[in-house]
Amino acid sequence: MWSCSKFSRIKPSFVFVGLLLIGCVCHALTLAYSPAHWQDEVQIVELGRRIFEHAEWSIYWLGVQGEESISPAIWTVGPFLAECSYRVFGHVGSRILALVGLVLGTVSLWQYLRKISTPWVSLLISLIYFAFPALIQSVHGGRVDSVAFMFLFAALALMRSNLFSQRPRIGNLGVGALMALCVWTWATAVLIIPIAVIEYFTILRMSRRDIKPLMLQCGWALLGAFLVSSIALLPVVLNAGFYLERFSRAVNRHLVNTESSLSYFIMLMCEFPFVYLIGSVLLFWRRSLLSLAGVVVVWLCARSSCYGFRLIYFLPYAVLLMGLFITDLHVLCVRRFVLCIIGVLVGMSFI
Repeated sequence: MWSCSKFSRIKPSFVFVGLLLIGCVCHALTLAYSPAHWQDEVQIVELGRRIFEHAEWSIYWLGVQGEESISPAIWTVGPFLAECSYRVFGHVGSRILALVGLVLGTVSLWQYLRKISTPWVSLLISLIYFAFPALIQSVHGGRVDSVAFMFLFAALALMRSNLFSQRPRIGNLGVGALMALCVWTWATAVLIIPIAVIEYFTILRMSRRDIKPLMLQCGWALLGAFLVSSIALLPVVLNAGFYLERFSRAVNRHLVNTESSLSYFIMLMCEFPFVYLIGSVLLFWRRSLLSLAGVVVVWLCARSSCYGFRLIYFLPYAVLLMGLFITDLHVLCVRRFVLCIIGVLVGMSFI
């Protein structure tokens, strides 16, 4: 007969790997035709092709925004990887890249949460990220949002790894490189980089070292970020004035001179499985730099021309705040009750 003692002997890692494999199989079965075509993946792949062909013009410029939409071309990592994946795997290449980003990002998030929380909390929070409907839609649409999240969570996991503490030179170099890759994957990824920066300086503060070793660590991280940024910006650096002028126009169009529907923004925040809504409530749970950064992100999304795939960059804040909140619950029965609710949301998301 099934008992609580038998349940307690189940290893969360086995459950995590099993559900991850089931999810990957389900995605693989429908990745090629659901949906049949997606505007975003075509534009992203075409921007990457422009890099390969050294062209200063893109069909992307023919949109209603004209040259003011040139700003996405400054972020080269995501389109470059999408085009590489397209050349290897064909028309589903960008979707395969997004699925790989989703899986590796989930594994990295799980590894990071295991260092700061309990096994079952890290399991459920990672799975609710993996099964989040808007992120699944992004993956099947061949977008590079999951790739940006993958670099972010990989940087967080590396910060908490033994490599970072035992070999700080290589660890800091890798963290800086991953943070730069995250930033240059896509324009909206700048909204999530404060998570990595806050965690980085939190860990440095916890190390209790002298100022000189800390400065050296920061120097190695900056070197890694500089090297990656130099390579990522190489296609546009020769014509920087042209790009910066259009970029300033794009910012003015999409952030300053824009009106966003408050009702539509509220509707997006309340979408199932209510991760955005829970995350926005937890922003006021405790005073921290992470909460402050999350408030700024929500405000920017509400203030700008908000849409689903921009608000998705609040997802990392929401899942991390949920994980920290459950971890800080000291009453065991309350923690189990919250975990049961999260488990139900995960199960319904998989359905």
